[in-house]
Amino acid sequence: MVHVETVDLALRGVQLPGDRVGMVIAQPYILLTAAEPYRCTAETKQQQLAVLTETLAAARAARHGAPKTHFTVFPEYSIPGHEGIAQVEAALRAADWPTGTIVIGGTDALSRQDFVTLAGEPFTHLDTIHNELNRIAQTEWINCGITWVKAEDGTVERWLQPKLYPAWPEQNIPYQTMFRGNSVFAFKGPFENETQYRFFSLVCFDWIATVHNQKVWRWVMEDLRQQASQAQAELSLSWLFVIQRNRKPSDDTFLTEVTSFFDQTTFPNVRRDRTCLVFANSAGRPVPGRADLYGSTSLVFSRQTLFAEPKCYPTFSTGGRRFRPPQVMCVLSPSLP
Repeated sequence: MVHVETVDLALRGVQLPGDRVGMVIAQPYILLTAAEPYRCTAETKQQQLAVLTETLAAARAARHGAPKTHFTVFPEYSIPGHEGIAQVEAALRAADWPTGTIVIGGTDALSRQDFVTLAGEPFTHLDTIHNELNRIAQTEWINCGITWVKAEDGTVERWLQPKLYPAWPEQNIPYQTMFRGNSVFAFKGPFENETQYRFFSLVCFDWIATVHNQKVWRWVMEDLRQQASQAQAELSLSWLFVIQRNRKPSDDTFLTEVTSFFDQTTFPNVRRDRTCLVFANSAGRPVPGRADLYGSTSLVFSRQTLFAEPKCYPTFSTGGRRFRPPQVMCVLSPSLP
């Protein structure tokens, strides 16, 4: 089974608005090395670090109209190693970065030693029971998702979540040395209206991967189902973040899973009719414009979801070929070039 560990952000004083949150999603153009371990190329690393700086500045400015940016999201592979991680954390620890906020992002390939060092640093959480460090071979590398939280008292913590299953390009290589994780962190905390939010994140292919005979998101739903049954109540999932570097985000396998996810006849005591499914993907070209690959960063809702339509979108897309079945809607998010 895939282990699910619940983190209670109420203990960190992270309370979110009950009606809206501020969210900034980066959509960077990423160039990786041709062979594993996949890292930002030497020629583009500084550019990618600059994207981190620009995205964090946009999040800090909070021009979306919410009092602060509650969620800042970076796609898979978009944080270049220790240097990128340090840059994100320096921004979060600064006095002008608001408390009660969350940052979610994916690093490029970390070596075994880099990952062991990262896991041993203060305020770092890793499920070492199901992701034993001594299980990582010297030749293996880690594709890591990280969730940062800045608590109400200003403390910055991070949760490391190694990718669970290699994607098609990661499988289609001679040695296949990507380390496979075996756990997911799920976060919960209070809304201002005295209800609870819940969210978790997956790294790209983990959205559709079958691990131990079941899709990863279903392992999380099963854990929430058991919690709901024990409490004799219904639990609601607020957000599911899927950070990606996906050449074909509208591939049938990815979209079919959307339909299954919003099917409320499965796990009926875990409500998803108001869940926001966040697909955060990297860009298909270095400048804004139409691209055939990558892109399509989106927020996906069930058809029961109610939301206010602004008078003028920062960016807007309409028409074109229908990719999703009628029971879901896709709203394109603002993105950074």
